[in-house]
Amino acid sequence: MAKKGTDRKNKKTVELFPCVYMPENTWPYVLHAIKELTFKIENTSWCGEHIHDNYFEIIIVVKGKLHSVINETTETAGIGYAALIVPGDTHFFLPAEDKKARIINLTCQTQTAEKIANDLFGRNITDTKSFSITLNEKQMKLIDMFSLSVLSANEDTIDGLTTSFFSHMLGLFFTFKKNDFSMENFPEWLKDFINKVNSLELQEINMSELYKISGYSQSRFSVLFRKYMGMSLLQYINNLRLEYACSMLSKTNHKIIYISNKVGFPSISRFNTQFKKKYGVTPVEYRKQFPINNS
Repeated sequence: MAKKGTDRKNKKTVELFPCVYMPENTWPYVLHAIKELTFKIENTSWCGEHIHDNYFEIIIVVKGKLHSVINETTETAGIGYAALIVPGDTHFFLPAEDKKARIINLTCQTQTAEKIANDLFGRNITDTKSFSITLNEKQMKLIDMFSLSVLSANEDTIDGLTTSFFSHMLGLFFTFKKNDFSMENFPEWLKDFINKVNSLELQEINMSELYKISGYSQSRFSVLFRKYMGMSLLQYINNLRLEYACSMLSKTNHKIIYISNKVGFPSISRFNTQFKKKYGVTPVEYRKQFPINNS
């Protein structure tokens, strides 16, 4: 059963699952995660002001809207709003309309989140501040697929799929962070380069040719790319490949080896290794979560 706490300012009872309320004499109240990773979908329009002491939280609005307040900054959060809340920052929700909003909530204990960020993206998130991004229609469809896969998972796969969902969201935040990684703040040459890379057939991508396209030496380009993107070019390309693989696994009945080659992994063993490293499950296990593959 979910644990309960009391919002003393507004005299309301708030659900604290999967956290415990601590200590008793503080305001805003402090939440402490008791599980490594969690996923839930809820309908809500209000949440009391609080702080996390040992976990990161990701919030995604999938229906309706509300007002999201992070460190005294208020944003109207409609469909596609996604926020990364880091330990130590305060946040709460206020109603934006009569009906409740539907949100996806992901939590991950700090040590695990730091390991995911470092292993997958080469990023240190210790000093990251809370911020929000806006997801486009294509990204929201992938969010829907991730949600479906977690909701339909069994005990053997749910932890891996929740990890993959959280990892995917971290990748989006790192790529599109408003202050550091938005396309608006990229130099023109990098905007052009990314547009070219995103339009290429993944199967045909040649790393040495990409460096030539950039107009910089490999060493100089590597420094600049990581400065703006927060990851190496190879990590960026592999993320593109794996995200496309997820789409093919969920929407088609193509054989795994075909998908592996199609997205640029001629070695099926390397494809399996990279896929499980990022998403926590093998391509075969991931595919089983979608109706098209269970009919």
